[in-house]
Amino acid sequence: MKKTIKVFAAIMLITALVFSIASCGAIDKSKVQGDWHATSVNGMSVADYAATLNTVEAGAMRTFNINDLTISQSMVKDIEGNLDTATGTIEMAKDGFIAKIGGYDIGYVLDEKAGTITVKFKQGDVDYTYVYEKGAYDLTAKFLEQFAALNGGAQEEAPAEEGGEENYEDYGEENYVE
Repeated sequence: MKKTIKVFAAIMLITALVFSIASCGAIDKSKVQGDWHATSVNGMSVADYAATLNTVEAGAMRTFNINDLTISQSMVKDIEGNLDTATGTIEMAKDGFIAKIGGYDIGYVLDEKAGTITVKFKQGDVDYTYVYEKGAYDLTAKFLEQFAALNGGAQEEAPAEEGGEENYEDYGEENYVE
């Protein structure tokens, strides 16, 4: 009888360990596949954040696309609406994924209930928090349309962001997950 109880207890312990290990696994990559665009920056809508930079919404917009385990991040880089795009790979994690771009690891957190992905990073002396939602956003077309409307239909020199032009190569190691 004692032996049976010990065997039963051992089986129950092994079963509990198997289920606990399985529940600690990475999220399913299908939950993050596709196009994503920013909905807020540092707690402000992208449009309100863009206004603080004296630019149009698309000028402050960031997008990314995940296809299998590849990520492409984009933002407008000049007055013509050309894009600055960085490409890398992702590794799925328990609460999101790690994007490996340009030798850096950038952590993205998925909130399944809200249907959003959040990324936090530091650039220079400024902390950023971008919240993304699923859906396509044509950066170039939106930028050109919004910028033309801002200037009464005429394309003029775009206002530069405060602190100079941002691009993905500017990130320092303090911007990434440990």
